[in-house]
Amino acid sequence: MKRAWHKMKEPAWAALSLAVFFVALEMMKASRSSQWCGTGWFDYLGLLAGLGLYFVAALLLTLAVSSLGRFFSFGGFALPMAVLVAGSAVWAALSVCREVAPTLDDGVVLLCLAALAAALWLLPKSERVAVAGVCTLAMTVLLAGASALVATGDYFLFAPDRTKWVTLLPAAWMFGVALPGLGAWFYTYSLRALYAIAVVLLPQALSAVYTTGGPAQGSPRPNLVFVVSDALRADYLSLYGGQIATPNLAHFAKSGTLFEEAYSLAPWTLPSMTGMFASEYPRGLTPAVDPNAWLTQIWQYGLEPKSPTLAELLRREGYATAAITSNALLWTIPGLMNGFEVTASPHPIMLLPSGLFRHLPFLRPLLSSLDPRLEALRPHDASGAVAQYARAYLQRVGKRPFFLWLHYIDPHAPYDPPERLRAKEDGPWPFFYPYAGGERWNIPKQGPGFSIAPKDRPYVQSLYEGEIRYVDELMGRLTGQLRMLGLDANTFVCFTSDHGEELWDHGDWGHGQAVYQEEVRVPLMLSGPGIQAGRIPGPVSALDLMPTLADLIGIPPQDTWQGSSLAPVLRGERASPPPRDIFVQGTSNRTWPNPLHAVISEGWKLIRKAGTEEVSLYDLRTDPKETADLSASQPERVPDLRQRLDQWLASFNSTFPAPEGVQFSPDMTERLKGMGYL
Repeated sequence: MKRAWHKMKEPAWAALSLAVFFVALEMMKASRSSQWCGTGWFDYLGLLAGLGLYFVAALLLTLAVSSLGRFFSFGGFALPMAVLVAGSAVWAALSVCREVAPTLDDGVVLLCLAALAAALWLLPKSERVAVAGVCTLAMTVLLAGASALVATGDYFLFAPDRTKWVTLLPAAWMFGVALPGLGAWFYTYSLRALYAIAVVLLPQALSAVYTTGGPAQGSPRPNLVFVVSDALRADYLSLYGGQIATPNLAHFAKSGTLFEEAYSLAPWTLPSMTGMFASEYPRGLTPAVDPNAWLTQIWQYGLEPKSPTLAELLRREGYATAAITSNALLWTIPGLMNGFEVTASPHPIMLLPSGLFRHLPFLRPLLSSLDPRLEALRPHDASGAVAQYARAYLQRVGKRPFFLWLHYIDPHAPYDPPERLRAKEDGPWPFFYPYAGGERWNIPKQGPGFSIAPKDRPYVQSLYEGEIRYVDELMGRLTGQLRMLGLDANTFVCFTSDHGEELWDHGDWGHGQAVYQEEVRVPLMLSGPGIQAGRIPGPVSALDLMPTLADLIGIPPQDTWQGSSLAPVLRGERASPPPRDIFVQGTSNRTWPNPLHAVISEGWKLIRKAGTEEVSLYDLRTDPKETADLSASQPERVPDLRQRLDQWLASFNSTFPAPEGVQFSPDMTERLKGMGYL
């Protein structure tokens, strides 16, 4: 037994060195991904599992090749040859699933393997460094590089050229520490230990100094965190009379003010977010216009250059500003990102690998080729990525006051909540992904003929509910971190949504196609210094959000803003906002050929199809789900509400010009298709 271990000892050290080398390559590859936003404990667990698999494969190959080398009397060259052959064989196996022709990367990897083999051949001849010592030195250098990789990735997390730095700096660090490491290894074991600890921990120590330098003290000026949860209808939350328990949002609401009847400006993202950030009513579309012209008008939504964003105003005041969003449509709105120093945008409509090996981009394809069940694809957890980015930003923002806008894509489709947050275990599909790519799970693709069988609708609804629970969990993480950093007492936090979601309430799914309550009534709650605890009845509009946030921070209102500040209500200076009419319009491609206009006044709601005489009337006090159209039974109420709509449309530039002969570009079409709007 002792003799067998003696024969295996040196190959085992060499195999472990190879395993660490390939895991370092995995980390480098994963961190270069455009969707990388940091690593969590589960990712490190996957890297540890990968280390074990690499070790077993490398050990078997190294034993086999070194045995052959000894058989043919290669002497001291047997182990170095085994390392070079085994490492090359592992890399070749990984490359089969990675590429067709050799690349520069292949040359770099083989050169590194040759350097390890050369070290194993030359250094033991000195009789001062055994094979185990050479392997320990190699692993120390590799771990130092991995440590520098993590620190560099964190430091350059929001840099547009991050991939360049996470390649160059860790490589430079490894090369720089390798040479003094050779010297350290010729002296005492204690010097080796000090060297190893220093080169591995120094990058992390520098990163820790950078990430914790200042936020705990905060700034004398208040901070602002603006959270938008996409497609979140209010009536599903227990806070608004629904059945979905959201304990973190409930705790947040108790510490501040909740508005019981808040409305978005539109039932879909482009006009809703445009109007919200500009504090202006978004324009409507031309009734009965050609479909191509209609889509061209849709793409004209944007902030006017004359209207500075809140981020621009705060940046002029010395604020750090960051926008971390995960709705692809937001990136296309002209002017929306103006004033934000830092931006990050994980893409929501992507199918990415999940599971234990998700951060092993070399090993995972090889394993899945052997067992397809290991290639577990899931919709990208873009909201989780937003949360990771937000955590990193708050740790790094320093002593400057900050404005942080977070836009979670959830509970917008795709619906794929974590398993622990699902109410129903079984369903026809593992998640709901009505886009191109969902066909592999037989999920109906949104578009012409799209429909979900009635028997499957409760499952889809349960997934949407799970996504709400996930948003609640993410809000708990956010508010918890603010408390941990000592920022909660001096930070205003606003939580809302850009629109709601229909789940067959009126016969359809999704949003953009109607202006019923499920699509336009959204949650709205705020907390922060001086904000009173309580619930405020009566309707308010998303038009008021920017004036309110600016007022809380101490920024004067802009002449172009059409909304009014709710800050007096939040501070307890008024019991409720002044009564006024609320206006909403539906202008997505799903309403073609007639845009929708709605007015809410004193509990009554009138919906009108633009360009027609068709209207519907609802009493929201007795019929909040809008099941009974009263326009025929109470026609005397219609003229007044019609007139209010007409006066509202006449009060601002309410339509785009009808373009003639303009074709909607294929790129824009694909962007809208990607979010399910076409």
